[in-house]
Amino acid sequence: MALEALATARLQQSQDQLRAEDGYEESGYVFTTVLGAPIAPRELTLAFAAIARRAGIRKRLHDARHWTASTLLAAGTDIVTTSRILGHTAPSVTLNVYAHAIAGLAEEAVGRLDARLRAAIERQRGKA
Repeated sequence: MALEALATARLQQSQDQLRAEDGYEESGYVFTTVLGAPIAPRELTLAFAAIARRAGIRKRLHDARHWTASTLLAAGTDIVTTSRILGHTAPSVTLNVYAHAIAGLAEEAVGRLDARLRAAIERQRGKA
């Protein structure tokens, strides 16, 4: 999905650049205005709010970032990779912000370990 969205954005940029000719600013950003300039953060926030409102979702743009981090961690993505995806300067930043998500994962992991140990004990009892 992300690759499709990026390909669509790149195609749109190419079309914008052709229309703007010399007025196009090559900023190097993935998502830009029709003249190639970076999109102001407030504009992204407002656009997200409008989309969320139409979808009946009461969330802020920043909530999508937290959802991403929590989902990555819950899916078993390691802290270093999650940190890089989020653009944190160090994994310790991710650990500080998402310690609550990691604590819940630790409880789940211990529960899975407990279940496997119990199953192994039962198998051993069955052999005896």
